[in-house]
Amino acid sequence: MNKSILVIAVGMCLAGCDKKVEEKPVSELTHEEQVGLCSNPAVVKTITDGFKAETVKNLDASPINYYPLINAKQDEPEYKYKDSPFLYTSKFFEDGFGTTERLKVDKITVTGTRSDSINCEATVTLDSDSLYKRNISGPMSYQLVKQGDKYTPKVPEFGIVNLRFSMSDEPTNEQTAWRNGFFENLSAIDNKTKSIPNDSFIPVSQDDLYYIYFSQAPREFSDDELMSFFSGKWNSTTDSFAKEDLKKYELPVIKAKIAKYKDIHNIVFYASSNYGYNNNPDIPDFKTASDEKVFNLNDGALTLLAGESYNFDIKGYKYSGIGCGMVSGRSYSNRGITVSIPRRLNACNIVIPDDKARDISSALSSIHSKQKNVEYFDKYYLHIDKVDGDSNIISTALVREELKIYDPENHQVIIETTIK
Repeated sequence: MNKSILVIAVGMCLAGCDKKVEEKPVSELTHEEQVGLCSNPAVVKTITDGFKAETVKNLDASPINYYPLINAKQDEPEYKYKDSPFLYTSKFFEDGFGTTERLKVDKITVTGTRSDSINCEATVTLDSDSLYKRNISGPMSYQLVKQGDKYTPKVPEFGIVNLRFSMSDEPTNEQTAWRNGFFENLSAIDNKTKSIPNDSFIPVSQDDLYYIYFSQAPREFSDDELMSFFSGKWNSTTDSFAKEDLKKYELPVIKAKIAKYKDIHNIVFYASSNYGYNNNPDIPDFKTASDEKVFNLNDGALTLLAGESYNFDIKGYKYSGIGCGMVSGRSYSNRGITVSIPRRLNACNIVIPDDKARDISSALSSIHSKQKNVEYFDKYYLHIDKVDGDSNIISTALVREELKIYDPENHQVIIETTIK
């Protein structure tokens, strides 16, 4: 019994008489103790907090823009959204940090020591559910500096821009679920857009598009910018006093008109063939509320239709319109402002009623045999997705079309349909 008591007493003395690891100078630390200090949970928390703060700065300066559905196959429903971007912002990162955006600091080693410091290195990995099939990691070096009876971490500025991005062979389950949700959200938004009735779409002129841009671009325009764009008198004089006089009575009118376009998100314009503005009976009657000419996209996508054969599988004709098949989206620029139609929500088929299919096929074949092509009038219903004040682009989605196709000789209507 005495022997046992002695052993316990010695053990207690050793435990109590040992210096705490943090109190030891660097020279007395074992390698395992150095690694333990570098791996201390408080140190890892300092690294994590610093990474979060620095990444917020990184993403404020330059958000990550990428296309989660870019690799969708043509026969998949996601394919129509392959060009839909996702903007990974500082708010998205910060809101999800610790849940959907997780930081891992591991593989911690000691790379060297000095008399008063330890050089540490760790692998930092960001596991993000929303950056699909992305591996995001990289090495990070930091120091522990001996200050009194403790070691204080000296962590450099280190954020997401310091990590390497690479593609993984397989997504995580969480990334797959996020990507599915991204697709479903886009699809739900588009389905809601497709249900907007025709009377909610407003025919617009070229000038209307300018006012839409200035009312909805997410940036402030100076008074001089507005006067320079909208006032011919302002631009025709170099007299500074005359400019100030013009500004006093023209600028309030300009700003008031711009304000009227703030909530216009559904617009209509048209495209027609060379049938001509004065010849086509549909065009002269197609005016804006202020009796201006509706914007003409001058799209020629339908010029190949007469050479197509009726398709029994789709009960109609393959459509060569905007965003169909090999036909890309359309854009039109004037005075530095671009209207873009990068995507369509409606189908790429012109469906023909069974009781009219034979007659229409015969008529189109006859036109083609004369080496002629159809004339057409196509009314576009568009939803404004975004107005970009940096690139000066009004980006829209094509929701539906009201299409009329005419015989080029007698101008009789051959096909009249809505492509939804």
